[in-house]
Amino acid sequence: MRATRVAIALLLLTFAGRARAEPIELVLAACVRGEAGAIRRIVEVELGPLAAEGQVAPRVPHVEVACDAGEVIVTVVDRERGVLRFRVDTSGVAAAARARLIALTIAEAVAASRIELAPGPVVSSTWSWTPRSTPHAAAPLPVVAGAAPAELDDMDGDIDTGMDAATLQGLGVARSLGAQATTFGGGVAVIWPIGAHAAAGSDLVAEGGFVPVDAGDVGVFLASAAPRLVARARGRAVVVEAGLGMRLGLARLSGRSSAPMTIEGRVLHAAWGGPIAIADARFPLGRASMGVGLEAGYTTLTVVGRIPMAPPVELRGAWLGVHLSAGFDLR
Repeated sequence: MRATRVAIALLLLTFAGRARAEPIELVLAACVRGEAGAIRRIVEVELGPLAAEGQVAPRVPHVEVACDAGEVIVTVVDRERGVLRFRVDTSGVAAAARARLIALTIAEAVAASRIELAPGPVVSSTWSWTPRSTPHAAAPLPVVAGAAPAELDDMDGDIDTGMDAATLQGLGVARSLGAQATTFGGGVAVIWPIGAHAAAGSDLVAEGGFVPVDAGDVGVFLASAAPRLVARARGRAVVVEAGLGMRLGLARLSGRSSAPMTIEGRVLHAAWGGPIAIADARFPLGRASMGVGLEAGYTTLTVVGRIPMAPPVELRGAWLGVHLSAGFDLR
């Protein structure tokens, strides 16, 4: 497959070299006007000087660039031989690489027009491809299974998928431990891919809160880690993850008495944790991302703080947590 791509690219570049003798008329839509200067410079490097807009000489190919729902459409109109149209998906391309992608698509379209638009009856054809994916037809017209030109291979690292790199995240956490306590805190998490649709990860979280009691209050502090395995799926603008794991850590209960002459406040340390189920959604922003998630767990390592002549403070049973995240890819 790669040999075929190289052969096609060399063939197109050969015809591009022949095209330098004929300038092209390039018309850019408003959606790419912000990148117009960079696009024109790269096209001139590939194809030679451009003709002025409005030039109507029969031998001057007319190239129009327009946008449609995340795609850039490059149309080559040869007034003697017909029309050739390229559609390329730029929704996942970094801003710094977008102008180069559009310019190289223009050069490829002009070069391809020398092959497909052979002398004879006027014809119309459409080519379509998506970066880092199998080319797809955008219309029921002849489709050439052309991959990205060779020059675009170096851009692979700039096209973010949101799923192909380890991610470090900062977390904000809130947790409800039944009727006993609500805690707030934060921490960090790291997650790394295992294949195309799975990942492994863990977090490290510290959180705390207070439980009012008749004799004062009890401070609750939790420090825990939660290794997990998740399945992953990506939509157009979101990465969804769901899986299972185990949260294990240390709980600290510290009593503060409102009547120290009668009841003494004490401190209890104990292991705490249990199995968890998690689900979250991340929204990639280039190599950064933001997200929101839910965690449900059940305490198998319980903690009980006993209070004289009053109900105990217990960390047991089910809990429900929510977290907000912001992070970036580690590459």
